[in-house]
Amino acid sequence: PPPPPPAAKASSETGMVPSGAAASTTAADELEVTFHNGNGVVRRVPLGPNGKPLKERARTLISSGYTNRETPLGRLVATLSRAEDLAHVLLWSAEGARGDAGLAVDLVEMPRLRLTFGAEPNKRGGGGGTRLVSKEHPGLELAMPKCERLDALLRGVPHALVLTSAERESFMLLSGLAKPCRLADPSAPLNTQLLVARCAPHLGG
Repeated sequence: PPPPPPAAKASSETGMVPSGAAASTTAADELEVTFHNGNGVVRRVPLGPNGKPLKERARTLISSGYTNRETPLGRLVATLSRAEDLAHVLLWSAEGARGDAGLAVDLVEMPRLRLTFGAEPNKRGGGGGTRLVSKEHPGLELAMPKCERLDALLRGVPHALVLTSAERESFMLLSGLAKPCRLADPSAPLNTQLLVARCAPHLGG
């Protein structure tokens, strides 16, 4: 395959990569990749109307691979992994994600599912904290319910996410990439156990 255009190349220390099409002159964001002592940091920097980066509005990509499941971030990662492989889930923090003790996520992107959730202050019931509001489904937010009845309903749809409204209505969002398939076990040819396989949509050339 041909090499990427110069704008998409990153040096061994730092690199600037426009988000989206590398050669596009209308990219809204710019990726800043930094390597230090074998670790990489990815920052997403918006571009202003004049094309200059707005450093004060930059976001940092959060690694979801080694989160503590007992923290708010770990519970969020476990919830999102129901609908999508974590390799295709982008968690962005406006605070640099210093530590794993609190939920510092500012933006959640799931490109294959075309889903985006933005963090907003939770003003319902005076509970405080942060809620993740759906950009594609106005009025709904991502829920991480702790309800035995709802958990029982979700056992049959392990690839579902739950969205809730201000009226406390619950909605189930199912991944279009999920493909139910029967578990193939030569020792049990009549096995009826189903698994959910995720696959990318076929892109015809």
